[in-house]
Amino acid sequence: MPPQTAAAGGPRPVPIRDFTGTAEPASVYAGGEVADRHARYAVLVTGGDLARDWIAAGEALSAVLLTAAGDGLAASPMSDLVEVVPARAMLRRMLGDVGHPAMVVRIGVPGRAEPAPVSPRRPSVAAVEVVAEPVAVVDVDDDGGDGNRA
Repeated sequence: MPPQTAAAGGPRPVPIRDFTGTAEPASVYAGGEVADRHARYAVLVTGGDLARDWIAAGEALSAVLLTAAGDGLAASPMSDLVEVVPARAMLRRMLGDVGHPAMVVRIGVPGRAEPAPVSPRRPSVAAVEVVAEPVAVVDVDDDGGDGNRA
């Protein structure tokens, strides 16, 4: 990774993604420089640890991210805290062994700093290997007509 794509150490602005498609500021809080020390952290916890619980956690995460964006706040999911088994176990112990941590989200007031440069990406042909030609899709007509069913 190029060094210029890494965040600098110390307090930093919490970035916000602008989904408005306008030239207006994406946040109602965009007036002043706000450092990361003003961010708050939320832990999404499920009652179980099965696939249905993971789906419920994903739905809850979606609601949190959309609500934060609607309120002009920046939100940043921190999945590494629940993807690494020892980190997830430690987080669960820190929460008093209540439920199963599914995601950690950092929420804060976005700063005005320019975003870091995008890290370079390899072209898809360098990362994807085609091992078979695609199968042609043939529309089979059961009723002998023009392919339209009633």
